[in-house]
Amino acid sequence: MVIRPVPRRAAAVLGALPAGLPPVRTGRTTGPAGKGSSAAAPHSPPRRTAVPVPPGLSPDLRGGAAMTEPEAVPRPLAAVLDGRTPPGVLPWPADRPVAEALAAARDAGWTGAALDLAGVVDKAAFMDRCAIALRLPDWFGRNWDALADCLTDLSWCPAGRGRLLALTGWHGYAAAAPEDWAVVESVLADAVGHWRDTGTGLAVIMARGRGRREAP
Repeated sequence: MVIRPVPRRAAAVLGALPAGLPPVRTGRTTGPAGKGSSAAAPHSPPRRTAVPVPPGLSPDLRGGAAMTEPEAVPRPLAAVLDGRTPPGVLPWPADRPVAEALAAARDAGWTGAALDLAGVVDKAAFMDRCAIALRLPDWFGRNWDALADCLTDLSWCPAGRGRLLALTGWHGYAAAAPEDWAVVESVLADAVGHWRDTGTGLAVIMARGRGRREAP
């Protein structure tokens, strides 16, 4: 193969390139009859270099794949709403509004209520919030036994396929009155257990952190 000389103008440009670079070939060769040929120089495809996936990144994102949509509700609650697991007391992510859980419950045929305890630091305020948010009957005596009786009755609260109670802002009360809060947890657990073997279960979600009641 005979390499044709580089034209003067191209040579001037190439002369400005850093030393050590390989010579540039024009790609034109001289055939058997001495005539110029425009056959393309052999070309090899570029090598692909694997890009490491950062730790914790979902494999679905490899190669620039589209991100998956976040799940409608966390799996533990979804399993309760569709009947795969019995109702219980479940945590709820602090960065998601509990309105999402209540909407999912409504779509599944459940009824729901939100109990916001932000600012509550004593038993009296807690009982007042329960009476209003849960629409407890007039005979509610604002004590632990009366609350337990109401939560195992709920005759004034339509059930549908089940009931969901969402608690937010409860951390302040739990810190201010830990003994009272232990009683609250016991009452809620007993109420959930009471309804578990019926056709209309009671599930309770407790938002971590401050929680949000409404969707943004």
